[in-house]
Amino acid sequence: KTTLAATDSFRLTEESIEGKEVSGSVTVLVPLHTIHDCITLLSLTTPEDVAIIVGEGSIEFTIGKTRILSRLLEGKFPPYSDIVPKNTLTTISVDCDTLKEVLKQAKVFTGKLSDVHFRVQENGEMCVEAKTPDVGEYNNVLKANVKGNPIAIVLNWKYIYDALQGRSGDVLFSCASSQDPIKITSADINGFHVIMPMRGVV
Repeated sequence: KTTLAATDSFRLTEESIEGKEVSGSVTVLVPLHTIHDCITLLSLTTPEDVAIIVGEGSIEFTIGKTRILSRLLEGKFPPYSDIVPKNTLTTISVDCDTLKEVLKQAKVFTGKLSDVHFRVQENGEMCVEAKTPDVGEYNNVLKANVKGNPIAIVLNWKYIYDALQGRSGDVLFSCASSQDPIKITSADINGFHVIMPMRGVV
């Protein structure tokens, strides 16, 4: 199994992929530009497998007929298990494609902070709101499967939208309060996103 994790201090993601012919165990830091090169190459070709070889201070990706060789970063990835929400008081299940369309509409009405307000009620509704003096207000109500306490939380719409990429079906939001990180998961991907809420935004 290969586990990939990344963070920018406002959000964290971890996803795992089952590998073939894996030998040894190692943890490394790969430069972001190397990952971007791999993503670009994967978007241009559809190889059956991707080979990854970790050497002394370097890493090699073989994608189709192309090899990408990169230096590794020194240091260790920050321990992040403590920030992954463990105590959940509210869970919200909502259709991924529907939420992505709503976020596309809401982003037009967000300001410089890209803030979108989510208000979840016990009656199974998720209200998505955004407003800016220059454009106006946006309000949409989605059907959701809500368990636990009602909650109102402010999140960066870009972070939510990124977390939904590659997912399908229902996505699950888990959180303890409006001030705590929110965890996003789905049945089709073996991994999660954690996003910090925007505090002090009204």
